[in-house]
Amino acid sequence: MAIKTHQDIHIICRYLLPALHPLRWHILFSLTITGIIIGVDLLQPFCFKWLLDAATISLEYGWVVLILFVLFALALLRSVLSYWDIHVRTQVGESIANHYRQQLFEHTLHLPFAIFHDIKSGTIESRIMNDCGMIGRVYVATQLLPMIAHVVQALALVCLLLVLNWQVGLASILVFPLGWVIAQSMTLHNARHILEVKAQMERGQELLQEVFTGLSEVRATGNEAGERRRWEQWLQAYGREMCTATTLHQFLRVALGRLIDWLGFCIVFGWGGWQLLQHHLGVGTLLAMALYAQQLYGMLATILAGRVETNEVAVALQAIHEILAFPREWPEQGKDLKEVSHQLSFAHVSFAYSGQQAQIQHISFACQPGQMIGIVGPSGGGKSTLIQLCMHFYEPSTGAIFIDGQDMRAIAPHALRRQIGLVSQEPHLWNTTIRDNLLYGLQEEVS
Repeated sequence: MAIKTHQDIHIICRYLLPALHPLRWHILFSLTITGIIIGVDLLQPFCFKWLLDAATISLEYGWVVLILFVLFALALLRSVLSYWDIHVRTQVGESIANHYRQQLFEHTLHLPFAIFHDIKSGTIESRIMNDCGMIGRVYVATQLLPMIAHVVQALALVCLLLVLNWQVGLASILVFPLGWVIAQSMTLHNARHILEVKAQMERGQELLQEVFTGLSEVRATGNEAGERRRWEQWLQAYGREMCTATTLHQFLRVALGRLIDWLGFCIVFGWGGWQLLQHHLGVGTLLAMALYAQQLYGMLATILAGRVETNEVAVALQAIHEILAFPREWPEQGKDLKEVSHQLSFAHVSFAYSGQQAQIQHISFACQPGQMIGIVGPSGGGKSTLIQLCMHFYEPSTGAIFIDGQDMRAIAPHALRRQIGLVSQEPHLWNTTIRDNLLYGLQEEVS
């Protein structure tokens, strides 16, 4: 479901701002550097005004050389400060991305297995790698923190324009409401395409995972052509949505900014030129106002374009917190198993996976310590399901499982699983040495 434009700000404030709080000193340092950069940018047009006045009115060429030197020093200072500002903002962005990745990874490790049956393959991976990166590295580092500085700078520029000439200054900012209305309308229209692009990306990841996992079956049946057709269909569907979303995005970032520039400069030079002819405005003042207006329209275009990223990030944040809202398993919560005789019993246990028929129904048996039991049955008969229930990977639909007379649901999952040795019929090999695979999960040192 698309997020309305008035809701995305609420989502940002609810979820993202608390995550930024631990980084407040880094953010304050970045904003301090940005404030100095803003001061340098605001001083530059005044230097050009003084330069022009010194060259055309007072004819003091010593001042011309001095002002040129000051302009060069300001440009050098701005470059150095900009490097450190970008560096600090990038650190903050990566910290936010890692914060959400850590949260999602840890939460996913303890999600009940039943939830994975209701989540499409590749969704969680996409949230961890793509959405978290977009929130931190892209939005926080390149949009949110600069947007705060842009708002402050835009207000300062408006004040300076009004001080230089209130009539021209007031007229020059009238283009902003028009741009805001256009940006709001297109952001709402683009929200649906953003959601569809994310959905198509997840379908593509699911398709790749499915094909590469079953590559031997694809080749054995000679169905390479069929898989190519499926991939081409996905490419076409993804390309259509991405093209539309990118077009709207780039229009707000580039074309709308150019529209504001053109309208604003027509106002500044039209009205300012008329006042220049009436001798109500000097050439230096008009040049300074034009330079300030250029900075202002650049700030306004960036702020308007940021509305798109805000909506995209709100969608990503909501998707992440939907996963974080799933109930998780707490491995250490429950009773400990100190002295265990390893008596296992099922009492009228039934179980069905989500949306499927019951795998096992009304199973009752008891396994005494030292007793060996073999479970036989057809494929899909529930043999593996019984083992997964013993490991407390799933909750029985009805009935109960007991360990030494204690209901399994009251026992801490880690305490239970430390008493069970499991050898899967399809063991998973980790990308490490054979020794590390054999000792996987052991906490103590083994020589």
